[in-house]
Amino acid sequence: MSFTIDSGTGRNSSPTPFGTAVTCSGATPSNRRVSRRRSAAWVALSVSRPTQTAPLEITVVRGRFDTPVWATRMLDDGVGYIRLYSFAATVTKERIQELYEEVRSKGATRVIVDLRDNPGGSSAAATALLSTLIPANQPLYSFIARDGSTVTAKSIDNLWPGNPQVAFLISKNSGSASEIVPAVAQDYGVARVFGVKTEGCVASVAFVKLADGSALGITSSRVDTAKNGRSLNRVGVMPDEIVERSVDDLARGFDPQILTASAWLTGKPVPGPLVVPPSPATTPSGAALAPPAQPPATAAQPATPATQPAAGATTPSSPTSAPATVITPPAPPANPPVTAQPANPAPPAASSQPASSGSPTAGSAAPPPAVAPVPAGTAIRRGAILFALEEPAPSASLSGR
Repeated sequence: MSFTIDSGTGRNSSPTPFGTAVTCSGATPSNRRVSRRRSAAWVALSVSRPTQTAPLEITVVRGRFDTPVWATRMLDDGVGYIRLYSFAATVTKERIQELYEEVRSKGATRVIVDLRDNPGGSSAAATALLSTLIPANQPLYSFIARDGSTVTAKSIDNLWPGNPQVAFLISKNSGSASEIVPAVAQDYGVARVFGVKTEGCVASVAFVKLADGSALGITSSRVDTAKNGRSLNRVGVMPDEIVERSVDDLARGFDPQILTASAWLTGKPVPGPLVVPPSPATTPSGAALAPPAQPPATAAQPATPATQPAAGATTPSSPTSAPATVITPPAPPANPPVTAQPANPAPPAASSQPASSGSPTAGSAAPPPAVAPVPAGTAIRRGAILFALEEPAPSASLSGR
């Protein structure tokens, strides 16, 4: 069970999740080695899956492609769903307002913001998202350099109209900015977080151009939450309510994390046995976080006591862990179509202020000197994965990978 790449000049293998094996073969027009600056004419993929006997054969033309940055759709009971795949530079304060207005115009009064598998990105995008929930000029997170100097980012004027209730979804692959955002929201008690513990990979990274056209990312400072001083690097963010999603759930298209967050927002019980969180619910900072008012119990739908687990449910083994929710999946619900947005719309005009610096507080040290930005199209190698920048990188970004 491995991921194998074969372009006629050698093979490179590494394990893949969930027991899926992918074999990739390709060739250039001249059968020469595929380099960072030259793409193969075609690539053949053979995907072997545990649940299927025959492999899935796919042939694609290799070249530049755009991945989605955001998507929106409506769920039941007036719940809007916003998915952010990354905190790209295109996730501006205006774009975040547009995403909210898109679901609000369809009747959304509550919002789920999905940050699962989001690797992070621009700190300006993180600030813009947090500012939809936190009034302007409040300290959000701080860049702390090796010499102890601190630069604190503050919220901007970007509140969502109507003050909607918000739930965040996180996963073990949520990193950097997608850890800072739910952690700050927990500190202020403005949202509830569902999912599993995050990666714990939080830092500010400065990119330096190298002679061969690639770039080197150097960790320049750590990033802590400003209100409670929480350090998240190598720690991660613990959700307010732990909700697992298994491989079987993924295969069936069943999402207990969305169901649980939606149930909290609407005040409806989650289908299946579950462990009910203690009442009143609190954030890790200790601030009370009251769930929406529960509707009166009916004969067909009795209310579950808020302080007692449902019959047959088990309690978490660790007293310090967030309460776990265990759901027995019903038949897979019909998923409304997702409206995906293009990954690379025209970027906004470049700002003279680095995207990651935030607003320095009074008396704080000046931010570190800016590093020359990386030109568009520069390739960055992180681990065994090659990333190509779609636009000039800021002098630093919230990315621990």
